[in-house]
Amino acid sequence: MISYLPPIYPYELVYSWFCRYYVHSGCFTHKMALDDILYSRHNNPSKEFVGHLSLEAKEKIQLIYPLEDLVLNHNHTLFPQYARFLPSERKKNALFKTPR
Repeated sequence: MISYLPPIYPYELVYSWFCRYYVHSGCFTHKMALDDILYSRHNNPSKEFVGHLSLEAKEKIQLIYPLEDLVLNHNHTLFPQYARFLPSERKKNALFKTPR
């Protein structure tokens, strides 16, 4: 359960933000923090991208930043640079496809 999500710093990668969450969360292990943040334990956190977030994490992040804005319009992920090399359909799938 995410009780506190610190504000993200300007130009901070989402990965670093999640690491700060772990430090401030009171979780005993990083796996406990990942269980809070990620959709599934089988998803690995990515240093460059956001990854498949849990519903609760999405809701908490939306209170701070709209998720699409966080990914596309700030320097918090590498998606804007990476997406330049993708065809339009693949870019949409990468951005909007939800995990099953």
